[in-house]
Amino acid sequence: MVAQNRKEKIFQMHAEVCKSFSGPTRLKVLDFLRGGEMNKGGRFLPVLLLLLLFPFTFSASSANKWWNENWTYRVELTFRAKEGLSGKDIPVVITAEKLYKKIGIKDLNLYSLRVINAEGAEVPLQIDEKDGTGEYQKDPNGKWDRDDEVVFSADIDKDKETVYWLYFRKAFSPLPEYPGGITAERIVPDRDRPYDLELTNGDLTIGIRGKSTVKDPLKGVGQGRITMINRKEKKFFRPQGAYANNFMSSGYGSLPWKLPEMIKDGPVRAIVRVETDETEAHLSLSGRSAKFAGKVSREIILYRRQPFVEVKETIRVKKAREETYRMIFLFPLLPSGTAREWDKEEMLVPVGKKVVRVRMEDKRMYNKTNPERGWIAFANPEEKTGMAVFFQEKNASVSAGLYQSSDERYRKKIEEEKVAWFRKWLPAYLAVDYREKIFDGSILRHRFGAFILSGEKPEVIPVIYDLLWGNGVTKCLSFGFPQEHKE
Repeated sequence: MVAQNRKEKIFQMHAEVCKSFSGPTRLKVLDFLRGGEMNKGGRFLPVLLLLLLFPFTFSASSANKWWNENWTYRVELTFRAKEGLSGKDIPVVITAEKLYKKIGIKDLNLYSLRVINAEGAEVPLQIDEKDGTGEYQKDPNGKWDRDDEVVFSADIDKDKETVYWLYFRKAFSPLPEYPGGITAERIVPDRDRPYDLELTNGDLTIGIRGKSTVKDPLKGVGQGRITMINRKEKKFFRPQGAYANNFMSSGYGSLPWKLPEMIKDGPVRAIVRVETDETEAHLSLSGRSAKFAGKVSREIILYRRQPFVEVKETIRVKKAREETYRMIFLFPLLPSGTAREWDKEEMLVPVGKKVVRVRMEDKRMYNKTNPERGWIAFANPEEKTGMAVFFQEKNASVSAGLYQSSDERYRKKIEEEKVAWFRKWLPAYLAVDYREKIFDGSILRHRFGAFILSGEKPEVIPVIYDLLWGNGVTKCLSFGFPQEHKE
């Protein structure tokens, strides 16, 4: 009897340890401490002995104080760097569907989410709603839809685990006003600034062109596209110059683009939409022109403190004139505005998990159907600048190299190498070609990204590709069990 009372007293002491556990987990730990099934094997006393010798064995989680008494639940988020996937201010994008599967709490209010770092400080977070449409909504419904996205930035250490806490509850809790990470400015387009809206995140500045309402000094060049990217005083694109000098150029003909519209100006990323009215678009079809009636929309996303911009295109087809269409997207890959010594340029291409360098003087083109990795880059090691373009590799045909003019006279001059200025001024390019099956009511989606290089080693491009383009950071993330706060 005395021994039993001693057991119960010791049990009460160490049951306090279990307060950080909730639900089934707490019951299992309590049963384990009491002996439960373990007691049948006579192992109860050794367990108690361990608890007496190491009274804080189960208290690691409880060492993290509850951030706010008004929040009912929390989940531990642990990042473990894998395959070099580490860095500062890495955007983490989690769909509402995935979050619900991991948490499993019904009636969770999406806007009650808060992210807290290991030091107990709140991390800026934003909710980008799509409301089941596949496109970001300026006026969202405020409800939990499977394609809504929870976005925050994380610092991932390559040498140790990084822990964050995700707090939530069932009551609606408006997100606070976090410090802004991106600024926006409306511009009247001219030749020096050929765009309608300028965004900057402190590292990267981009200009987005819609359809200007004033007399157009650029004669329509660059509408519906990014016409300027600037990182560390290195400017990309020369819209008034050669063909394909925008991000991204596509052969849809002249479309009735609207002015860029800010959809979400958040602390982690800004989302801008530039779209058309319903119209007829021209596409290439086996060397001839084809049309479809519908609407084209592009969402341009700039992330906080990252030299990375993303473009998501949606085409909603109302009436298809043909069944198969060829869609070609063109990208310049080098800074413009000054003459260049092409012999110093390098083309970087993926071969397996390696990065292969091709010098311009090698006069080699890169042509690949269904490439294994969706990226191509050009860089100048001496100037420490360049651009990596990310794209969807599935069903893609890719060609990259020096721009080849369709004018036979220029082709001949290139072959004979008689025109030095041609090699100095001509931009490098990447062409991504998709053949699409289109029917009445089809919805087509294309996605591209650009990371502006400034001295980064070529070997890091696949890592950047996985982190920023493939949302590879979620591969480093594990969710703990939900913990419930008890008063």
